[in-house]
Amino acid sequence: MYVNSGKLGCVLCKDVEQIGPMWQEVGLRPALSDEWVSGTVGPYGKTKDAQQASLRKKNNRHLKSTSHKAATDIAAAREKAVLENTVAAQQSAAHDETCRVFRTAYYVAKNDKPYMDHPDLIDLQKANGVSVGRVLHSNVVCSDIVDHISAEMKRRVVSEMVAAKAQMSSVN
Repeated sequence: MYVNSGKLGCVLCKDVEQIGPMWQEVGLRPALSDEWVSGTVGPYGKTKDAQQASLRKKNNRHLKSTSHKAATDIAAAREKAVLENTVAAQQSAAHDETCRVFRTAYYVAKNDKPYMDHPDLIDLQKANGVSVGRVLHSNVVCSDIVDHISAEMKRRVVSEMVAAKAQMSSVN
């Protein structure tokens, strides 16, 4: 709840603003109260006790209303989507870092450089502001990555040759 010029409003309903079409599918079409969204809910009664009791009653009714419950569900769904997107972004960043390390190892192998150059090339990339993560930086790992890449390239070449039914001759 929030107070706006001596009147009450609902922060959650204000943030959600509209319920949208998802509730029509379950047979409900609640609408958020403009008074609770804009913060214009006022008390009834002449005495302070009567006004406070009136506001407590209105607040209690609002919290139990279908529209407020729908707004709560929508806010929870939004929060879940934010968490899912954050996790996906982190996984994407980790994947990109791994790809950069693999490309560096491929460069070492393709240019017939010693595996000992791999850690220095990773350090160079870090110095240039490239994010390469914190793992897969040793010369031993470089050897393993090159073995993996070569096995994958060999598998692809063989599968393409089989798929193309390429003619091969055997020398006796």
